[in-house]
Amino acid sequence: MTNTEWLELAPGEDPDELDYHDDETLKEITESVLSVLQYKVDFVSILDRLFMKEDAACCGDFSHSKKILKQLDFPAAAQFDIFHVLMKKGGYCDCEILFNVFRESEYAQKYWSSRSW
Repeated sequence: MTNTEWLELAPGEDPDELDYHDDETLKEITESVLSVLQYKVDFVSILDRLFMKEDAACCGDFSHSKKILKQLDFPAAAQFDIFHVLMKKGGYCDCEILFNVFRESEYAQKYWSSRSW
């Protein structure tokens, strides 16, 4: 999905009216956002444990991540920043957050080690 523009619209939203960070802003906040998610609030471990369950599946969206961030009391503005950083790093859905952004996650390690090339 490289070079793809990802828009998540609510009913009635116009893509031309959406507010997005520019590349410079994303560069400035990326390290902090990833650090908070991994080390301060345990988001990565929670998502990883969810996907390590046999019955967990990716729905091709951020439904699991949104639920976790809501439970961790992240306001909408913070989630806006978080998801834009994750998408910039290759996380376009819940499982890609683990596969592409947090590659050291147990789920990603299990997935990649099970591949026979």
